[in-house]
Amino acid sequence: MTTASQSPKQVGLLFVHGIGEQKRFDHLRASVVEFAELMRQADDGPFSSAVTDRTKGWDLPPGDAHPEGLSPISLRVTGRKHDVEFHCHEVWWADLAEREGIFDAIGFWI
Repeated sequence: MTTASQSPKQVGLLFVHGIGEQKRFDHLRASVVEFAELMRQADDGPFSSAVTDRTKGWDLPPGDAHPEGLSPISLRVTGRKHDVEFHCHEVWWADLAEREGIFDAIGFWI
């Protein structure tokens, strides 16, 4: 684990949502909570987690980066084995429908 003077390890996570009737960020919100629980189970000591959910005001089109480098949801987990800040994004098939053409869709995946 890092000490108080050290920054947490920074990790980006991309959650992929397939077919379904969920709205944008529904899958991401649920998956981040499940992921935090898995991290808690993997740690054998004192553990804390903090979620920062920015999805309510997130109006950037799918695939566009935030100008300040923020992610829709951040998860910080701290425990005996972990001190990590996860920057969580999602992609889902509905994002492709917003593309205007085949080259736009290919650019999205690249």
